[in-house]
Amino acid sequence: MSFEFEVEATVDLGLGYRLIAGGYRGRGRSTEPSDYTAGETRSSATRQVLSTDLAEALDRADMREEQAIELMLVPETGGAPSRSARQEDAVILETPDLGEGRGQVVMLTDEDGGISFHYPVESEASQQVQPPSVRGAGGTKVFVIPAEVAPGEPEDDAETRSLVSMVGRKLVQVLSFPVVRTIGARVGEPLVRRWEASNRPYGIRWYGSSDFTTRDGRAVDDWVDLAGKRSLLFIHGTFSTSPGGFGGIPPTVMERLEERYQGRVLAFDHPSLSADPVDNVSWFLDQIPNGVRLDVDIIAHSRGGLVARVLSGGMPDAGLDLSKVSVNAVVCAGTPNYGTPLADAEHLSSLCDRLATATNLVPGLPVSEIIDVVLLLVQVVAQAVLEGLSGLQVMRPGSDFLDSINTAPETGARYFGVAADYEPTERGMKRVVSGLKDGAVDFVFQGAHNDLVVPTVGVHSGTHPFAIDPSRLVSFDSRRGVMHSTFWKEPELAAALTDWLSGDD
Repeated sequence: MSFEFEVEATVDLGLGYRLIAGGYRGRGRSTEPSDYTAGETRSSATRQVLSTDLAEALDRADMREEQAIELMLVPETGGAPSRSARQEDAVILETPDLGEGRGQVVMLTDEDGGISFHYPVESEASQQVQPPSVRGAGGTKVFVIPAEVAPGEPEDDAETRSLVSMVGRKLVQVLSFPVVRTIGARVGEPLVRRWEASNRPYGIRWYGSSDFTTRDGRAVDDWVDLAGKRSLLFIHGTFSTSPGGFGGIPPTVMERLEERYQGRVLAFDHPSLSADPVDNVSWFLDQIPNGVRLDVDIIAHSRGGLVARVLSGGMPDAGLDLSKVSVNAVVCAGTPNYGTPLADAEHLSSLCDRLATATNLVPGLPVSEIIDVVLLLVQVVAQAVLEGLSGLQVMRPGSDFLDSINTAPETGARYFGVAADYEPTERGMKRVVSGLKDGAVDFVFQGAHNDLVVPTVGVHSGTHPFAIDPSRLVSFDSRRGVMHSTFWKEPELAAALTDWLSGDD
């Protein structure tokens, strides 16, 4: 169905969908049942816009396209646009309530490739997320959709082009997902725990230069051969796996490390959302046979650095018996040693937007690793219950975990740091990172330098005694374009790893 509308119009799109466009005029197309060809679950417009990775991830997550709406928006003076929670101009989309079995979320792809997720709200005034269990008034759900038009591009009226990728054009996809029924309020934890048990299970594997980019590594079973000799242990971060977190390391660097440690290179895979770092370390210690003591250096990415700090004795009150492990050196790459605001419940949707947009616009990221967890968190946010995600909650600035680990006595381990200040160059990344029209202030980090996920300074220093000496730090400035998941390809880091990690017995 094609349609046009004037400012302040209410457009009936059919099938229970309505668009309320205060402050904008425009035109668009909405999907009708006949628009889906045999065997397809998405409209032709969606297939033009979504990457194969994202489309396949939506299928794995059972997030079905219920409606696709292409919009061209032109702001009009004198109109009264709605406002999003971030004070952006917005339009209102009303959708039919699908009943108790399916929740809904809107995925918006704007004209410069930015992706953001939007959730049904109690009302336009409150904009509190309405859980799927609440039936909408009149059998409808209400979404507030940002409508800001990217500046500086000429209009293109070629009818043969998709509306998306043209100035002011946006693709609005209404996606449904299965609702998790549970007793009590802790829906997030069991949903995520079940998913991680299947997709991010515990394991300790050999991690050599021939298989570090695959998930088919051989499990460690000959622990006795490791005793009394220094090994290298990789610990991945949030959302990830060992190949996802470290697969970007140049093969020549892995070969050098493997030679330096005479093949004693291991990786620790673990759930990172439903279990906290103390839980992770407890499981790791349980796998080491009695009578075996490991001597390790550690390369850790992101939250993996917090796991490494616990393993090295940084949580003396945790009740862990660390007699089986001696930690010599720890490399913390992008570790939120002083937390990240994206771990706050109110900012989880921003985390999802950032990572989804990065997978859409930035080449070289472990897309399938990231997007599956992003879509899982989108469903958790859409169900409006976020308690119980202990693996994320420890990374909140000022959390009890961070206060404890950052004030603990020194453990004797030598810490090294890798940090970055990422300044997006792609327009879509700029828009989703800033969250504000003028792009002058980072919406989540309030202007603080960050690598897209973690504050730059928070990797190595903060308000507590824990700090990483500047002489043991590699930091990339904003001109380098290095973000949270792309440290490993940088030659300075390869050289630093060689200097920091001796592999000496």
